[in-house]
Amino acid sequence: MAMTKKSLLLCVTALGSIGLLAGCSAAGGESSNGDTKSIVFIQEVTGNDFSSSESCGAEAAAKELGYEYSTTGPSTFDATEQIKYVNSVAAKNPDGVLIGPDDSVALRAPMKQMAEAGIKLVELDTSLDDTSISLSQISSDNTAGGELAAQTLSEELDGTGQVLIIGLRPGITTGDQRISGFTSWMETNSPDIDIVATEYDNNDPAKSASIVSAQLSATPDLAAVFGIDLNNVVGTVTGLKQAGATGHVKVVGFDAGPQQVKLLESGEVDGVVSQSPYAMGYEGVQQLHNAFTGVDVEAKIATPLKVVTKANLGDEETAQFLYKPTC
Repeated sequence: MAMTKKSLLLCVTALGSIGLLAGCSAAGGESSNGDTKSIVFIQEVTGNDFSSSESCGAEAAAKELGYEYSTTGPSTFDATEQIKYVNSVAAKNPDGVLIGPDDSVALRAPMKQMAEAGIKLVELDTSLDDTSISLSQISSDNTAGGELAAQTLSEELDGTGQVLIIGLRPGITTGDQRISGFTSWMETNSPDIDIVATEYDNNDPAKSASIVSAQLSATPDLAAVFGIDLNNVVGTVTGLKQAGATGHVKVVGFDAGPQQVKLLESGEVDGVVSQSPYAMGYEGVQQLHNAFTGVDVEAKIATPLKVVTKANLGDEETAQFLYKPTC
């Protein structure tokens, strides 16, 4: 039986602690000729706490299920660079590939070529606009995450103020959905909050800092910033420090890597919507395992979200939502 979201959560007892409980699959990593099947994870960008946590989950599942596992990817969040890694991995003909595509359209052709060559694909976090290419898409409900961020920020602002949004770039499914959820929730529930601009930093925290500085010059009464990922949050805090606005401008973001946790502890960030990247990676291998062994694959899986603040940072439940830079 395919692992459901409920059974995944039973397996995920804490971040980094996943065992073969009742309902979790046993090992089965051999191909028909007796060779060990191989799985490669092509990250969106390497050196990122989110992607590292995904890889840790995938590696743990691969080890438990008996598969060879490796990971690779570009050092910058760039579709053109990621395509080079896709082509390189395809040439080695692994049995399965996990991938977070850096663009919902640009990665379509190279990923389709992999699938047509018989490589089984599962998308983690981000996805193509063509749902026919991969077997499964595993991610947070990013629209709901944007709504959570909006609600959190509205409470911090008592429902009024001017807000800046900083994203990666248009065309990234996760970012587009977070911004859409955020803006829709604000329009419906906090009409006195004015979104003054939506800017993009291409995953560069220095660019985020520059955007914040420029917006403060244009909008001296800026009340808050919503950063949609790890680097947006770090860059926002840097920009506020440089402008002498720390403590005067609220910051709500996405993701809970070690840097974001420190910023929550110091009070420089007011809250983050944290995802479950470890669970994404683990479940990605589980769905490939299902495909390898003839078990039904779940086409779409939503992993949990949690708003992490300084107040709940030490809670036991929060621990599984804090990202792991190393396994």
